[in-house]
Amino acid sequence: MLKGGQLLLLFTRIFEKGEMIHRKQLVLSFLCFCFIHVQPVLGDEKGDGPAITGNFKGSYQHFFEETPGKPGQNHYSEAQLKINISGQLTDSVQYTINPLFQGHNEDWVMNEFSMIEDELQRPSSTFRELYFMLSIDEFELSIGKQVFSWGVADSYKITDVINPKDFMSVADSLADPDQHRIGISSISLFRYGSIIDFQALSTPIFVPNRLPTIKSRWETVTTSLDTTSDVVWERILPDREQAKNQGGIQFSSSSLVDGWDLAFNYYHGFSPVEVVYIKSVFPVVEIDLVYPIYHQFGFSFSTIIGDFEIHGEIASHESEVEKEDIDYRSYIFGFNYSWIDSLPDYLEKVNFILEFMDKEVTRERPKGSPYTSSGSGQPMDETANGRIEMVISEDTKFEILVSFNGGDEADSFVRAKWAHNLFDNLEIQFLVDAFDGPEDSYYGKWKKNNQASLITNYFF
Repeated sequence: MLKGGQLLLLFTRIFEKGEMIHRKQLVLSFLCFCFIHVQPVLGDEKGDGPAITGNFKGSYQHFFEETPGKPGQNHYSEAQLKINISGQLTDSVQYTINPLFQGHNEDWVMNEFSMIEDELQRPSSTFRELYFMLSIDEFELSIGKQVFSWGVADSYKITDVINPKDFMSVADSLADPDQHRIGISSISLFRYGSIIDFQALSTPIFVPNRLPTIKSRWETVTTSLDTTSDVVWERILPDREQAKNQGGIQFSSSSLVDGWDLAFNYYHGFSPVEVVYIKSVFPVVEIDLVYPIYHQFGFSFSTIIGDFEIHGEIASHESEVEKEDIDYRSYIFGFNYSWIDSLPDYLEKVNFILEFMDKEVTRERPKGSPYTSSGSGQPMDETANGRIEMVISEDTKFEILVSFNGGDEADSFVRAKWAHNLFDNLEIQFLVDAFDGPEDSYYGKWKKNNQASLITNYFF
């Protein structure tokens, strides 16, 4: 088994040419790692300490061709240390602490600790979650930085609008949207009911989606915030006073209708997806990125019919300032199916998921509006998403993910992933990603970013 010193050395050598992560973050990483192996200091009266788990992750991504104008940028490498600490302060008070340390061979990470992740880059150290929960009878009150999960879909939960997402690696974000949700400062009150559960939450600090950095392989038009060029971009984030009224409610039930899981929710706040505002065209082109205020009603369901799990979500998005953004309804419907019997000897199980997603615009911006869409959201134009997972053995899995847009300009994204556990706590993954379509389509603009990736995960 790898020792602590070997793990730390592996963590720091993942970067190109053996470059070290900034010393301050290395010290914090080492202290957290040591904390795992010493007697816990947060134990209760019985001497029981917190539950501590986590993982070291190192990844290397090699692109099959260089992007024009960006010579030498044919690979990325990054490392992450995640720690999950949870326990009881009292019989009714629990805590969850998830430190996160990360580094990258490009400029994806800034050398700073940041609790509120509203900067253009990822923080080198932060807490993905840090909150306390008070449980009394059927009530749970949680306060702190949290990640929530509304919705039932596999590929893209359209009713899950609470947490912003990290799109710095578009391929990773498309393949696993839940993994790249950003924790936000929030207060949540949850009540367990005999028939209906209720949750009310407030998110008084606005955090936008995190977009690819300048000159990144995944750069889009709205991330070229280069003030030395003829076009000047600026993000206009709502201030704390404006954002203080963000929040939502959800009613959910597994017993209101026999055999059905149902949820109705509502959210009001600023959209994490920016729109483009043309501020000036002479003598310098000035463009602002603005985050419209909106409200959304959502409904989700799931049920079992025979061997199939059927699920779906519907959401109605309405902008409060009509000239800033459009209004639309979005839909996603799908099913899950698992084969266990009558499989070849080399397969133990096959899981299949297929979903269809679409969006209907119910109101366009008025003519003459200076605002336009940025194109930074996820595709929802007659999109079909499929995922097949083949379980070869307890330690080996193979997965194929396909996303296809069947709108005006057909384009696609495909990922093939092989994962194998070398040991109980050491996993390796090999991935191949491919994009195709017209250059002005959602996926087609990244067709020069076809890549192969190697990922290692050490779990503790």
